[in-house]
Amino acid sequence: MAAGATAGATGSNSRSSSESSMSDYDLTKMQKMHRQFKQYLWIIPLLAVLFILLNLIIGYAYLTTNEMIEPIWPYPSDLGSTKPYASYFTEFITIISFLFIITTYCRYKQISLYLISGFEKETNNNKHAKKILVKLQKRNFCSFLLNFILIFAAITMGSFRMSEHFIIHWIALSIFIIFTIVYMFIMCHLSRKLYDYGEIESKPITMYISAIIHTIAAIVSIIAGIVSITQLKSSDDIMNNRLRLFWLSNMDGYDWHLVSTISQWIGIIMYIPFLCSISRRMRLFHGWNQIMF
Repeated sequence: MAAGATAGATGSNSRSSSESSMSDYDLTKMQKMHRQFKQYLWIIPLLAVLFILLNLIIGYAYLTTNEMIEPIWPYPSDLGSTKPYASYFTEFITIISFLFIITTYCRYKQISLYLISGFEKETNNNKHAKKILVKLQKRNFCSFLLNFILIFAAITMGSFRMSEHFIIHWIALSIFIIFTIVYMFIMCHLSRKLYDYGEIESKPITMYISAIIHTIAAIVSIIAGIVSITQLKSSDDIMNNRLRLFWLSNMDGYDWHLVSTISQWIGIIMYIPFLCSISRRMRLFHGWNQIMF
């Protein structure tokens, strides 16, 4: 009896040990996969770029092919003004927003680690350097928080179509543009500081160019859009979806309308090099395994 009990206990311990070993193996495997996944986070901003291009190209091709919109430089927002593509436009905006918030969070964590590992070692006995470090950390955190407003505005802009909710759409668009510009320049500033301090990153030349062109394009688009409206016979005409989607060259305010739409396209296209630059900086970063997600 005692021998049987001993054998049973031994078998039970053996099974427990085996299960524990399997559990440890699974945990180790999951941790390894998690570490490997972190090395490919740089793909996320490229996916955002891909979806931006798909949204613009598919929307433009579909609407112009079906003669739902004037083929010469419509507003990008107007790609989501007509059904059935309006629903797809909203979905694209939502997906892009989701990818963008993940990208900005990863970038926030990346810069935070740079600041902690790089700056803090040299600021222990330097009060001025400590103040700079605190400012950079605050700006980094603020840049991340800005994105929640930016994303909310983007989703609102996509959900409230210009053809149905003109005022809400333009308010959301204005908020989106303002916070995008602020985020771009904060990110440029932080990247420049990382370069100035021991060349932790390369000069953010592409980011600065993208941010500056985006800002100029946004300002020109808004001003030209307002001027084009003032040249219409009635300000209510801009609410006329058919008129706006088919703003022909012989109509009042066409030249200003064209300047506004082209500028808006340029502004949107500037997201592409900006996100590609962030992707490259994320790809060259080798400290992802030190960051907890």
